[in-house]
Order: sequence, then C-alpha cells, then structure tokens
Amino acid sequence: MRICTTGLFLCTGLLATACTAGTLENDFRNPPAEYRPMPVEHSVPLRMEHPVKRLETLRAGGYVMDAGGDKTPSGSDKVGEETFINYTYLQLPQNFEKMKALIQRFKAERRPVWIYDEYAYPSGSAGGLTFADGHDDCAAQVVSFRQLSAGTTIELKPGAEVLACVALPMNEGVADLSNAKDLTKPVRTGAPVPELDSGWVICLLERYAADTWKHHNMGRRNLNVMDRAAVQRFMEVTHYAYAKQLGPVLNDVDAFFTDEPQFSSAEFWGRSGRAEADPMVQWTDELIPAFKESKGYDLVPMMPALFMDVGPETARYRYDFYDVHSDLMAQNYFGQIGDWCHSYGIQSTGHLLLEESLLFHVMFSGSAFKNWALQDLPGMDLLGARAYRSMPFIWEPKTMPIREDLSCKMVSSVAHVQGKPGVFSESFATANKATLRDVLGAAGWQYSEGITHLVTYTIQGTLPAEEYARFCDYSSRLALFARRGKPVSRVAVLVPESSVWSVYNPPGGGGFDRYFSDNPEAVSVETGFRRTCETLLSNQIQFECVSEALLAEASVEKNQLHVGVMNFDLLVVPEARFMPTAVMAKVQDFIASGGRVSFVGALPQQSDRSGAVADIVKLLVKQSSKVRHDDELPLAWIEKTVNAPTRWDGDSAVRMQIKQDDGEQVVILSNPSAEPVRGRLKVRSRGTLTLWDPETGEHRILKGRDSIIELNPQSACIVTLAD
Repeated sequence: MRICTTGLFLCTGLLATACTAGTLENDFRNPPAEYRPMPVEHSVPLRMEHPVKRLETLRAGGYVMDAGGDKTPSGSDKVGEETFINYTYLQLPQNFEKMKALIQRFKAERRPVWIYDEYAYPSGSAGGLTFADGHDDCAAQVVSFRQLSAGTTIELKPGAEVLACVALPMNEGVADLSNAKDLTKPVRTGAPVPELDSGWVICLLERYAADTWKHHNMGRRNLNVMDRAAVQRFMEVTHYAYAKQLGPVLNDVDAFFTDEPQFSSAEFWGRSGRAEADPMVQWTDELIPAFKESKGYDLVPMMPALFMDVGPETARYRYDFYDVHSDLMAQNYFGQIGDWCHSYGIQSTGHLLLEESLLFHVMFSGSAFKNWALQDLPGMDLLGARAYRSMPFIWEPKTMPIREDLSCKMVSSVAHVQGKPGVFSESFATANKATLRDVLGAAGWQYSEGITHLVTYTIQGTLPAEEYARFCDYSSRLALFARRGKPVSRVAVLVPESSVWSVYNPPGGGGFDRYFSDNPEAVSVETGFRRTCETLLSNQIQFECVSEALLAEASVEKNQLHVGVMNFDLLVVPEARFMPTAVMAKVQDFIASGGRVSFVGALPQQSDRSGAVADIVKLLVKQSSKVRHDDELPLAWIEKTVNAPTRWDGDSAVRMQIKQDDGEQVVILSNPSAEPVRGRLKVRSRGTLTLWDPETGEHRILKGRDSIIELNPQSACIVTLAD
C-alpha cells in the first residue's frame, strides 16, 4: 500500500497561524473559538432554542453534530433484533434547514463545526438505512474456521456458504498443506465425504453474515468496512445526503467525523460476548483478486494457515494475508471517505475502536497506522479520566503489565511523520464521576504527547457549567501552543505490526482475557514494543512511532533516515521477529550510510521471502559499531546519541513534547500523576525563557537557562524559548 506523505489537505478553522507576541498573549488569556474543545451533541443543537448561547456559557468552540432524525438515538429504537435503528435519520428537511443556519452562523463567528457521520455508533449503519431496500449484502461478512476429526459428520451453520473444505494430514500437530485433499465440492452439494485415515483432519471455512453484533453493547449489524461497494452505499445515504441537502453550505464544514468503524470477526470483549465461538476473519470477496495481485499466489488454499500451524511458512502466509486485509480496510473505507471529503474542501477525521493495542488493531481495524495515514486529522478515543491511560479500566493481561497507554503517542506520530495539521482526541466518555482536576490531568497528558484538538463526550453534561468552562479555557491554551511548530524528534521506533500479524490467532471466544490467552506470542511482541516506548516517554526522550509501511518508503542520505517529512538519526527496532524484505532493505541502507540502529529484544527470524534474515541482522550487529542488539533499551547510549539540546532533569512522572516554531522552541510539560513534581528544564540555547500557565492564562519570564519547574498533581505548563 502506498501512503501519501506530503502536503495533506488543509482546512480553515483547524490550523494555527503565526501570532505576534502581543496577539499571542491576548489569545492565551482568551483563546479563540477555533482552539476550544467541541462537545459532541449529535442533533441536539437543532432542537435547542439557543445553541450558540450554550457554547458561550460553556466557553466551548463549536459542535460535533449531525442532522439526526425525529429523536435522540436510544437503545429503544428497535427494529427486529436490532437496536439504534431509526429510518427517519437524515430524512427530515427541516433538520437540514436548521443545520444550514447554524453552520452559517458558526462560519460568521469563526467557530468550527464538524459533522458526525452516524446515528449513535459505530459508523456504517446510518441508523439502519445502509442495509434498507435490499442492501443486506452491505453488512459485515466473516469466514469462520472449524477443525474436525476424520469421519465427523459435517453440518453447516444456518445461512453459511462453504468457502472451502480440505482434508490435511497432521504430523506432530503441524498440518501439511502440500498434500491437501479438496472436499469443497462434496461438502457444498451434500455428497458423501471420502474416508480418511485417523492422522488427517478436516478444515472447514464457512462464509456468512456476521452475528457478533447480537452480543455487542450496540446491538445492530455493522457495515462491511472492507468492501468498496458496501462503503459506497453507506456514503450514498450519509455523505451524499449532506451534499444534496446542505448545498454550498457544506463547504463551510471543517471536518467529517467517523466513529469506530470496525470488523465484526471477534466476539464482544464484554460479558455479553460468547465465551466460545469459532475463530473468524472479516471477509469481502475483493480479498481473492487483491491477494493474487499483491502476493502472486491464490488465497483460499492457504487460509487454514490463518488458524493452525502449517510449518515454517505459517508466518509468511499470515503476514501476506493481513497485509492485504489491512490495505482493503484502509483504502476502501478511509480512502473513499477521504477522497469525498477533499472534493468538498472538508477534512476527514475520526477514530478507531480500541486503539490501545497492536493486537486489537489487527482484530478490529486491520492496521491502525494505515488507517490513520489516510485521515487528514487522525484521532483516538480517551474513555474516563485515568492518569496515563486512555481506557477507564484494566484491559491488559497480567503477562503484559502496562504503565501507560500508547494511543496518543502512536496516532500523533503518524501526524508528525506525515506532516498532518493535527491530531484529535474524543475525550471523557464514561467520565461521569471524574472531577475537574481529573479532567485537567488527562487533557494535559494528551497535549504533552501530541494531541492538538479535543472533542468531548458526556462531561459537558456531567461537570458543572463553570467547571467545564474552566476546562475549555485550560485545554484551548494548551491547544494554542500544541498546534504551533514541528516536532524535533530524532529517534524513530519501528512498530512491529508484521511481527504481530505473523503470529496472530483469531480468538475462539469473547473477552479481553480470551483475546490475549489465544495470542501469547503477539503479547510477547507487544510487550517489548510497549516497554521500549514507555522507557522513552518516562525519560522524556522525543521520538516517533514509525510504521513498516512508511519505513519501506523512506529514503536514506548521510546518516539520516528520511521518513515522510521528518529526519531521524536513530532507529529503534523492538521485538521485530518478522521483518518484510522491503523494511530489511531500508534498515540495511540506513546502516550502510552510517545511521545508528538499536535492535531490542528478539531479532528478526522470518521474512515474507526466503532467506536467512537472522543471519543478516547478526552480521550487521557484528560489523558496525553503530548497530546494537540488547535485551533492554540501551537508554544511556540513546541519550548520548541524541544529545538533546533541551531536556528534563527531574521526576519520571513528567511527559514532555518539544516543537520548533521558526525561531522559537515550544515545550509542553505535563504531570498526570497524583503527586507534585519538581525538576529542571535544561536548555543549551541562549534566549528568553517564558513560562505559560494554562490554568490562569498568565505568563512570566524565567531567569537563566537551567530553570526549576514545579508542577502540581494533574497539571501542565508551557515553556517557550525565543532566540
């Protein structure tokens, strides 16, 4: 998949502009609406008597809204077995007329407005309209796998079609694909299956409409997000409806927000998910020709390898499948929506489901990094208001202890590397019991890890109005600086996506515990990646997470790795047990040019082509003094290599982001912890240091280049260094 890394679409109202000193000081005291958080309100503003007055009371920016239907989404909106179905959604001309008037007023007042693309969530159903009028084929499809003993009577699932059925000889738990016997025709027709020896197993692949939604907290069918025609149908009833009804006013909309488009090939993670189920993968018939074109061989004969061990080629087969699988999700969903948005001068934005884990990525959205790459303003979801966490509960297995969720860092890295205008967070759903201090702490943490735009769910109705207004003041002051300049990171951390794909086992039941217990090798890979990122974050070393897709397109010149719009001196490669040949070639080129590489944990053992990958890496480590291999991140070596001109010397609880804005350096510091912290911000450059307090709107000049900074619990500050 080719990823665009230049330019990207720009939209008035979402971008920061250069400020003179006087203007900056005034804006910091009272930030303009474009920097302020936006409450997600769906169609509620259309029914308000004074929707703008409410924004003024809350000191918020604009709304994330939709044209809605005849009422607010509710689980009582039921048709058949499905909930959150409302066939009046986007069908009421009076709603669009009210929306047009509100958008025009927002435009006049320089307030941002985003359109939310769904009736409730996840995106794709359009309140049931997508599947109406004979379009049931647009709902999610899956292929499930069953391994049966020889002699078993084969009974198909109700409504299922046989994609393939083969008999495979087994040898010490390993299946032999090369000697497969094709049983597809007799199983499809109901004819007798030939007798098999006891050492054989039957592998049945069934294709059918996903029913996992029946056990989900949102009980309705999902869109087949991988299928081009299905996504086009969703856009016809949603995006094209807005274009028709809003007319030229649509051009005044800043962004289209898509919410948690997802696969339906895993049982729900909550208690209502089935404890036992056949393992599944999301399906579209487009996979078959796309796979053949990309990989050069037929897909269906290798598919048992996705669910069982077929020997040394298992990892390659799985990598090949999920590489194409994730491409289709990115291109057919985010690519199509992005193209439509650009044709109207609108930015595409939104977030995925469960961005926290590389394992969740492959389970629910393919490759988060490929998806984010095709959004103008990529986003994430923060639930609750826990310190350092974007999830309100412990989701991780005991074998993968987590100090910090990486959603902010991963999505902001994509934006930084590709030169995107910003990164957004949908924040604080389920934070009904959070205090103002909790909310400020979580917001500061996000801005210090790259977030530039905030939209809020629920807390605009649970916090007292004045407390929400204080949060908006605080958040917008941080946004004012977060949208300035460019990141200064010189360290790239390779995301081991292919290593997860190569060992991924579709889980045989619902719940986080089952997801992880079925994937111990993927957990091991992710643990190494997480430990690396957590160490860098807690030592305030500036770095970016770089996907394998982007690294494969990088260029190398004189000790420098040019990825997208950024240059790196050092590449960290954690737990890359599987490394595509295109990525390996780029790593070799970088080393040959004098670049520094740190392999952490397991070395690459396999690739998408035959060859002694492990021997190549060992030789590179042996031959170059600038290449290391360590069990843990060589922190002292990295710090010496980076030799950062600005660094934090203090408590590890602090998170720091540094950006360069022409002749001024912008440092955002946060303390998400429950304890006060103290440290020194050490800078080598001469110039004026100014401390900006986002809670008060005040600023003051700091003396010297070695300044002591004190941060209260769950707070943040900005320091600027002007030449």
